[in-house]
Amino acid sequence: MEPANPLLTTVELANPLRTAVQLARFLLLAAAVIVLFCAPVRASDSGNSPENLELLVSQDPTDRVARRDLADSYASRGLVEEAVAEYLAILKQCPGDEQARTRAQDLVSKRMPVWLPAEADDVAPFSHTVLDLWLTDPLTHQQTPYRLLRTDRAFFAAGNGVLPDPVHHWRFFGVDYGYLWSPAQSRWVMKVRAYQHPAVDAALAGDALTAVLTFHLVASHYGRFDPTRPHGEPIDLWLTTEGKPGGESVGRNLYLTAVGTARVPAEWLREIAHEYGHIAFPGMGGFTKTEDPWVDGDLGELLLIKWAAANGQLPGLTWPLQDAEAIAAARRRSLIAKAGGKVNLARLKPLDGAARDYFLGLALRVEASAGPRFLAEALSRCPHGQPADFVTAANALAKERGLTLWR
Repeated sequence: MEPANPLLTTVELANPLRTAVQLARFLLLAAAVIVLFCAPVRASDSGNSPENLELLVSQDPTDRVARRDLADSYASRGLVEEAVAEYLAILKQCPGDEQARTRAQDLVSKRMPVWLPAEADDVAPFSHTVLDLWLTDPLTHQQTPYRLLRTDRAFFAAGNGVLPDPVHHWRFFGVDYGYLWSPAQSRWVMKVRAYQHPAVDAALAGDALTAVLTFHLVASHYGRFDPTRPHGEPIDLWLTTEGKPGGESVGRNLYLTAVGTARVPAEWLREIAHEYGHIAFPGMGGFTKTEDPWVDGDLGELLLIKWAAANGQLPGLTWPLQDAEAIAAARRRSLIAKAGGKVNLARLKPLDGAARDYFLGLALRVEASAGPRFLAEALSRCPHGQPADFVTAANALAKERGLTLWR
């Protein structure tokens, strides 16, 4: 039987060289098409568009040219966090890259990023300290690691720049920053900004910033409180030489006044814990016949110090926690003893100092017997912040959990 196409077969058999040339041309053309569609897009071919620069970096994270172009692109559009992240990635690969360091320093001097990449603990373009803190879980008794990052020297406003606070309009000239590591986001998240005057002692400013970061951590860890969650903004700590020695909290603003007046470390910690308690704990008040009708500040100084001190002396804090805890513990014991083991709502009605102490004794007894998270949940079930509501909420929660709170 003859082939279906004898002419083609004859030509192919007669011209093997021609067939080889055609096959080679076909293979070269196919290879060119593959290279065209699969090769990485270079910045010069794309007009440096952010999308293509991001593609380049994702394809080759070690491409410092593409990273630099991408960082510059972010910076030009005001994306400070993203730009700093790219510059720090370059510094992680090449710590001697002064161009990347200078550009990152310029950005953070104008506006500190609300988050920093993981590389910040090693190559941040500012002086900083990283602290590791382990907190014991109140239920499992296992330890959970946390990491804190704080700036070591305040960023002072250029020239005669002034940073006024939103309440008193006092003058502040510099600011330090405190970050917490977020494993879920794989980044450092800003939680505290500490504003100060150049006359403020640097060591005091560092301890105050560390204390607020620590109290934020223990409030979140033990009570599941996070005062930064509703608005997403950091807590602002204002260290001022104005006013009388003491503290104040307004919204998410925490003031330490007359900081030039010396206090013992335990008093500094008590003041910060008290004012942070106003911010972190659910509002609980109504004691109108006292100087401060709100008791969440007292809960802060009595419990935040207790929870922090339960984990030993904190790294990066020169103020001894145990001294402050000894004072707080003595007051807790006294309040619990005065409250007794039974509930008498009539004792809350006068709304005076005695009623306030009675409420604190009840709340502290609940925390001691049922744990900090039980107390936090009971407080969160009091939307109007009335003392009698807390007793009702605690009793209902105890019934749900099969617990006995009172004799």
